[in-house]
Amino acid sequence: MNRKVIISKTFAVIVFLLSVSVFLFSGINSAQASDTILGGIPYEGNLKITVLDDGSIGIDRFISEQWQNQIFAWDNKGSRLQINETGYSLGYFYGLPAVFVSNTKLSDNQITAVWTAGGMRITLDLTYQNGAAFMGLRWALTNESGNTMSDIRFFHGEDTFYFGDDHGAGYWDDPNTTIGVQKHVGGELKRMSLQAVNTPYAYDSMNYYSVLTDVNAGALTKTIDANESTDNGYALEWRKDIMQNGETWTITAYEKFADVSVGTVSVTAPILTECNIGGICDLTYTVINISSSAANVDLSLISNDRWLAVIISPAASIIIPAGGSQAVIVRVTVPNNVSEGTISHITLNANDGTVTAGDTAAVKAVTGGFTLTVSTSAGPGGSISPESATVDYGNTTQFAIAPIDGYHIQSISGCGGEPYTAAVKKKKKKKKKLSAASEMTYTTGHIKENCTVTASFAKETFTATIHKTGGSGTITGSGISCEGNACGGSFEYGTKLVLKIKPDAGYKIKDIKINGKSIGAVTIITLKQILSNYDIVIIFEPV
Repeated sequence: MNRKVIISKTFAVIVFLLSVSVFLFSGINSAQASDTILGGIPYEGNLKITVLDDGSIGIDRFISEQWQNQIFAWDNKGSRLQINETGYSLGYFYGLPAVFVSNTKLSDNQITAVWTAGGMRITLDLTYQNGAAFMGLRWALTNESGNTMSDIRFFHGEDTFYFGDDHGAGYWDDPNTTIGVQKHVGGELKRMSLQAVNTPYAYDSMNYYSVLTDVNAGALTKTIDANESTDNGYALEWRKDIMQNGETWTITAYEKFADVSVGTVSVTAPILTECNIGGICDLTYTVINISSSAANVDLSLISNDRWLAVIISPAASIIIPAGGSQAVIVRVTVPNNVSEGTISHITLNANDGTVTAGDTAAVKAVTGGFTLTVSTSAGPGGSISPESATVDYGNTTQFAIAPIDGYHIQSISGCGGEPYTAAVKKKKKKKKKLSAASEMTYTTGHIKENCTVTASFAKETFTATIHKTGGSGTITGSGISCEGNACGGSFEYGTKLVLKIKPDAGYKIKDIKINGKSIGAVTIITLKQILSNYDIVIIFEPV
């Protein structure tokens, strides 16, 4: 990196520190604690991770017999909490400084740090096992304000400096909700990525200052700059509309540092997936053809601990068009006899006939007690059954959505299921009660966080069509319009309709028929409740 860029970035850091310092007071100790380092064993590829009391995180990686920064300026990595447009800084990003509570190394594999900000208690559990290429980040945000909070946003990201340089191409791996940066060095693809377990609201991987600006403005823009010369930074954003007093919102992510062989294709794996002991999990890898011609690719798996792993789709041999990509689903079975917390590694290799590219996913065995709650929210006019469900992590569940009389399902969404929106109806029902076919079963996606299924309902509408025959006259009523000898209108289920008929001079009413049934020669028609379509014929005759 040239001297001009270093000076510019250093100046930006100094300005940020000066701008934040006005908020600090003597009761906050911002010094780095001595017991906040994980890893640090000097072995090729190992990480050394430091959590500072202000929330900043520094990461070094042991490369070619020396420790190498993975974050620009070593610790330009942090989080930002925003509550109803007020921002709080937990390192790197701007905002009112969070109040430091504690920063403790609980074991050789875990640091737990705690802050408070705006009535929220933020607890970070950072985990790392020596020898691993990834670390875990889990934030627990608890509303301790005594009030309901709204519009809560949480950001995490950094100014990347991967493999000794801050340039790289941004990328987004949608199946695995992973943001990252990558660059080609020799015959390898150097890749640094952040995988969200909770589905993020938005993401950025582009020029570091643009990412910084978006986070500080309170909204990421889903922007990816895939140019390897970009001075890269990346971030993820999560949002929650409402948090009741005492409620805890948990956000989990994993960050990985990988050196991947590439040929005409490259492989991207999920970083870590938690799977129940004795259970089955599906992992989604992505194989990308980076060449200008079609590639014939043979797929194969390596399971380090001999956990059963099979390719579900597509076939083991595939053709990927130039510039195209292919999602590969791998199903892993966790043995019944492994211990809680055991991590195994599953590598998908893709051979283009010359070079074998591959990437490795980690699978962590967890107990069946790791459950999540799926809540429901039904609008007026219908119900969702059951009202809530407890689901094992990674599983799906189903709900029955049913309208009451006179309503139909307008929309269903939430929890990763396929959204439903009612089509415009061309033909109205003629029955008082809606048929059983109006009920629907909604299946969620794989549940990885507490979430809510939402359904809305809309009233059925019916038509009243009026025909004049044998003469002429005036027909009036709320919602009725006439053109020539035909009148009509549309009405919601249950509406009361009153029609007044006045024959023109020289005519009188001979009879009126509603849906073919005569009601006699009356001048006022009262339909107490519109429960179906009505076909009304008014018969005039000369006086």
